[in-house]
Amino acid sequence: MSQKNCFCLSAAMLMVILAVEHYTDIDVLISDYAYDFTEHRWLITPALHQKLSPFFYEGAKRLVAAIGTTCVIYLLLSAWKKEWRRNFVAVLTVLLSTMIVPSTVSWLKTFTNVYCPNQLQIYEQRYPYVRVLGSYPSAFQAEHRGRCFPGGHVTGAFSLMALYLVFQDKKKKAAALGGAVCFGFITGTYQILRGQHFLSHNLFSMFLSAVLIIIIHNAVAYAAHRFILYKTWKNKNGHSENFLKIR
Repeated sequence: MSQKNCFCLSAAMLMVILAVEHYTDIDVLISDYAYDFTEHRWLITPALHQKLSPFFYEGAKRLVAAIGTTCVIYLLLSAWKKEWRRNFVAVLTVLLSTMIVPSTVSWLKTFTNVYCPNQLQIYEQRYPYVRVLGSYPSAFQAEHRGRCFPGGHVTGAFSLMALYLVFQDKKKKAAALGGAVCFGFITGTYQILRGQHFLSHNLFSMFLSAVLIIIIHNAVAYAAHRFILYKTWKNKNGHSENFLKIR
């Protein structure tokens, strides 16, 4: 699939997710299975979260940070290793994606004013359940605004979909993309079981991540062509290649 088609499909899916979230109860139906109304608790309790956090919460953050650090090292070493320069744009896209995608989602949270499931009256807490495009009751007064949509924790994992750009082999591309999506769904499911997010929160973040990655990649590729001086060098096979090869 071309980047243009992927961009259009992802953008369309964002609209579909908003519509499904607004007109159906699929979010609540799924999260009802994660909440024990008899014991008045989520399947992953705060105590259990403390035990699982090194793997599914803090561990996930560290993995994304480690990949970002690896990208920085790769970019620095490419100054000496000419063979590595052909991946400059792709690797820089991965690095920027791990920073820009989570930051963008965090910024969007300040506008959506959506509360998390574990804060809602339908799960025995204090805030009314209002959908993303809905309005709060006129009498409702909150101590603070909601900051739960789009899903934030999954964005680190979904930003790694940019690894697809690093490889040329189709199997490796598929493995990189599939691995990032699976990683995102694992971390997203974990958050659903904690009552931190509805399914739509995480799905919206996934397709928003895809849109942002494509924008970042094209911006980096344009900047590389526009502002970086290209030089020609001989590779190990004796063929001439550019200083940077846009993927």
